[in-house]
Amino acid sequence: MVLVDNTPNSSNPRLLNPWGLSLYVATPSATLLFDTGPSPDALRRNAEVLGVDLSRVDCVVLSHCHGDHTGGLEALGCNKVYGPPGTPASITVNDTLELAEGVYALRPLYGPPWETALLVNVEGYGGVLLVGCSHPGVVNLVREASRVARVRLVVGGLHMLGATRGQCESVATELSRLGVEEVCALHCSGEVMREVLSERGMLLDAHVGSRITVSPNGVGVEEVGSSAGSSAKN
Repeated sequence: MVLVDNTPNSSNPRLLNPWGLSLYVATPSATLLFDTGPSPDALRRNAEVLGVDLSRVDCVVLSHCHGDHTGGLEALGCNKVYGPPGTPASITVNDTLELAEGVYALRPLYGPPWETALLVNVEGYGGVLLVGCSHPGVVNLVREASRVARVRLVVGGLHMLGATRGQCESVATELSRLGVEEVCALHCSGEVMREVLSERGMLLDAHVGSRITVSPNGVGVEEVGSSAGSSAKN
């Protein structure tokens, strides 16, 4: 679920949409938070509106050191905070680490800064890669994740804000070549990148308040608290 994202949700105006990112991840083996947004207030408010109990989070993974991804950490009482060098993590990630069955904090790559991604290998589907800002390049992060599992879905910030159409086309082409089928382009991805992905049938439209469900049948997106949602794609 997208807990914090700077793209507004017109169907739920109670949700805050400051610049930043936080993704709530629930798997059969663990409940995690990937990044925490820019502030405790935004994280707490959106979690309350969306019915997410932050006290049930098993661990937190910080993608990198920037405040729009680490600023909400104080809202959590979790002792297990993983992150690459430079982050306020209690456990430093230096190499790929399996956090729970099928859930991996990947070896950090240098952007700068150092950045790690979170890979969830969904049984019967394949790899879902969560990225914070993709400072090292989303293509490089997908390549790193592919050492563990084939990535079919990418969710998060692509760091393509201000990129040219040609640059966006190149990234989309390489993602497709690597086996990525869909991309949920959040946070710092940029409108041009979203347009290119949409034209190629790769864009999974989501924003703060969207629940993304992945199963062997495909990927579905629904608005929490809304009757409207998209059907699964496969």
